[in-house]
Amino acid sequence: MSRPPRNRIVSSPPQMIGFKPYGIEKCKKESVNLTFDEFQGFKYMNYDLIKQDEAAAKMGISRPTFTRLYNSALKKSHLPSLRGSRLRFLVVMFNSSMNGCGVRNVSN
Repeated sequence: MSRPPRNRIVSSPPQMIGFKPYGIEKCKKESVNLTFDEFQGFKYMNYDLIKQDEAAAKMGISRPTFTRLYNSALKKSHLPSLRGSRLRFLVVMFNSSMNGCGVRNVSN
């Protein structure tokens, strides 16, 4: 039995609920689901250019966990362009440090 996942700190969730390709009908392709913590890890590494150990500390997780999270986000971020599928952002576990900003749950 695995341990229960820890809450992760997401300081800047995405402002949109996802992306979709042009010219492909919605019902023809599946969605690729990217969680907010995967989005945050991807943003820290590729946009903010923060090292893995610093990003892990900001998110309140270990560096090996951050590496797994980032690798998952990296793989998922390429799938929509390769398959023509939609990319959706999902709230799984969320601990906002944004001082009360609301977050939309788009898991339905």
